[in-house]
Amino acid sequence: MKKKIIVLLVLFGTAYVHAQQTRTTKKQPEAGMVQQQDHDFVMKALEGGNAEIMKGTLAKTNSTSPQIMEYGKMMEQDHHSVNEKLREMARKKGYNVNDKLSSDAQQQFDKLKNLHGTDFDREFVTQMVSDHHKAIELFTQQSERGQNAELKTFASEALPKLRDHLTRIEQLQGTAVKR
Repeated sequence: MKKKIIVLLVLFGTAYVHAQQTRTTKKQPEAGMVQQQDHDFVMKALEGGNAEIMKGTLAKTNSTSPQIMEYGKMMEQDHHSVNEKLREMARKKGYNVNDKLSSDAQQQFDKLKNLHGTDFDREFVTQMVSDHHKAIELFTQQSERGQNAELKTFASEALPKLRDHLTRIEQLQGTAVKR
C-alpha cells in the first residue's frame, strides 16, 4: 500500500507544469506562519496533476498510437490518485484549491484538443517531456528546500516515478511519434 502511495505521489509531480494555474486562498493560518515554498509546491503540483489527467484523457481519443494511448491512460490513473493524496495534504493545511487551469495551461490543453493522429502524438509527447522536466525540478526543490517534513517526504518519494514517466515518454518520442 505504501509503495502504491509513493508511486502515485511521484506521478503527481508532473502536475508541476500546470500548477501555477491553480488559484488558492488560505482559510486559517496553520500553527505558525505559512511557508511560501510549501504552499507554492502544493498548488503547482496539484495544477500540474490536473493538467496531466486532462491530457491523458485526451490521448485516449485523439491519438492513433497504441503506445501514446497507453501512456495517456497511465497519466490519467497515476495523477488522479496522487492528486487525491495532495488534496488531502492541502486540506490539512487549510488551502482552498480551485481545479481550474490557468490561461497558459488551458492554451496548451486546447492546442492538444484540436489535434488528432500523428499531429496530436507529436505535440502530446513534446508537452509531456517539457511537463516532466518541470515537475522533476519542482519536486527536487521541494525535497531539498521545503519546510514541511510531510511535503518534503512526499516530493522525495514521488521523484523516482516522475523520472520513470520522463524516461517512458522520451522513449515514445523516439519510436511511436516517428511513424
